[in-house]
Amino acid sequence: MPLFRLTKPMVAVLGALLSAKDEEPTWGLKICRDADLGPGTVYPILDRLAGHDWVTGWEEAGPHPGRPARRFYRLTSTGRQQAADALQWRDTNRSALGLGRGRSLSRAWLASWVNRVSGNLKAVTDEFERRHGFPPGANQVRPADHDDQAAAKALDEVGLAPADLVTFYGRIGDLAWEDIGNGYFIDPVPDVLRRLEAHGAVDLGAVPEAGRGLVIGSNGGGLSYVTGPSGVVYRTRTASLDEPELDRVADDLRQFLERLEESLARFIANGEPGNL
Repeated sequence: MPLFRLTKPMVAVLGALLSAKDEEPTWGLKICRDADLGPGTVYPILDRLAGHDWVTGWEEAGPHPGRPARRFYRLTSTGRQQAADALQWRDTNRSALGLGRGRSLSRAWLASWVNRVSGNLKAVTDEFERRHGFPPGANQVRPADHDDQAAAKALDEVGLAPADLVTFYGRIGDLAWEDIGNGYFIDPVPDVLRRLEAHGAVDLGAVPEAGRGLVIGSNGGGLSYVTGPSGVVYRTRTASLDEPELDRVADDLRQFLERLEESLARFIANGEPGNL
């Protein structure tokens, strides 16, 4: 049971804090923008979190010409773990009650997911060279930058992307897990748009969800992940995208990310490459 009542504003603020990188602490008005809440809601929540040692805050010390000094905020190590656990607890209980399981990729859920998998990826890379005798490849979930976020808006305007994919790309630039099993990759959204412009959408007529979809990534075996407007995620059976044969691997993007996390956990536990 979480220490705090997980209201929508509390969840939104925790999601914004979890999304911030330790080396680039966020500040009050940025949290307001990321959480889509007003200062009168956000600052009391930050004060409550600080009062229970989940958050630490400090005033900007360097020069700041033309604007007031910012107050920066960062989750403590305890707060980061507790926040991730609290959001996971909330999602588990909502799932048990049948409330929105897997149908909405919220910023808070995504931030909690990134926090969990990033910790597991660090554990893999820290031990990789000692175990294998050579350095690891790229194993990361890269936060979205301004160019990624602009491209995510452009993707939304295309009309082929499910809302969850736009949410994902608004927060995450790309995913590259080179050393996890055979490899898992979610492409940067500019690459998705360039592929769409060069080759067009993928025909999904061979599956019950008729229509056209987008290639969003691949695995280390050269098979592509494709999603359509309904949000279902498919994997091609071969490397070809000409009249592809498709297998359904997830009902929506959230379930797909959950299965990526499960593959990562299995790989850490026993080295199984997974077959997602």
